[in-house]
Amino acid sequence: MKKGWGLQNSRSRMIALFIVDMLAVILDSYLAIILRFKLDNIWVPEEYMSSVEHYMIINVITTVIIFLLLNLYNRVWSYASLYEMLLIVCAAMLSTAFQAFGFSLLYLPIPRSYYFFYFILLSITTLITRFSYRILHTMQNGIKKSAKHSRNTIVIGAGEAGNMIIKELKSSKYLNQKVVCVIDDNPSKKGKYIHGIRIVGGRDMIQEAAKKYDAEDLYVIGGDSIYKQFLPYCDKAHVTKIDFAYEADAFFPNLDEMPEWKVTERSEEQTYFDIEYEFLTYEKK
Repeated sequence: MKKGWGLQNSRSRMIALFIVDMLAVILDSYLAIILRFKLDNIWVPEEYMSSVEHYMIINVITTVIIFLLLNLYNRVWSYASLYEMLLIVCAAMLSTAFQAFGFSLLYLPIPRSYYFFYFILLSITTLITRFSYRILHTMQNGIKKSAKHSRNTIVIGAGEAGNMIIKELKSSKYLNQKVVCVIDDNPSKKGKYIHGIRIVGGRDMIQEAAKKYDAEDLYVIGGDSIYKQFLPYCDKAHVTKIDFAYEADAFFPNLDEMPEWKVTERSEEQTYFDIEYEFLTYEKK
């Protein structure tokens, strides 16, 4: 029942986006031509307004098709990033280009500057409708997290993986960790910030930082040597197991071969394209 409701809710959001996009295209088309002539302090000549109105239905249909082809209706917008932003700009450019081609093909008179205003307006309205999901998602998670006790957490490792973990710890509504500082051995990173969290120094600062920030948890994000060095001090490990043999010169220690570790949680098997994987939680006995 819950799964069916989720699917229905997803379809409702998609239909809502369809309707909003169609209305946005109509509004942006009118605003673009009005703004073009508003700069000259004159009203829009009837022939230009007529051109916009005659091409409106075709413009709405082609724009929605472009959005469909670029998958702007089936993305998880609460986790939207720079890539999705660029995709929206690309969709607006294609919509503008097809509109220019259509006006030319049908011999509809329109000032060239109209396309600039239309592109800017369509980009802005589409970004607002999509990224509002992410803004609301972040606000909801922030409210839920502030309502319960958060565990002060130190993240060790300010690389790409550390960046992803910090982002997830800050945004997830299921985790009650509050990242208070970051540890990284790279001296050039000391004093800098990652997602608003200060990098306080290298491994020699761990004990001092844990005492200063009253840290309850430490997340170790690093390479082979760092994992091996910190593993004796860890009591829990979150591992993603991939059902594929990669060629590599370094590996995470195999906890299944260590008698002091046991699996306490195991997710259902997941699939990403043709790669199968699962999430496991290990704890020391």
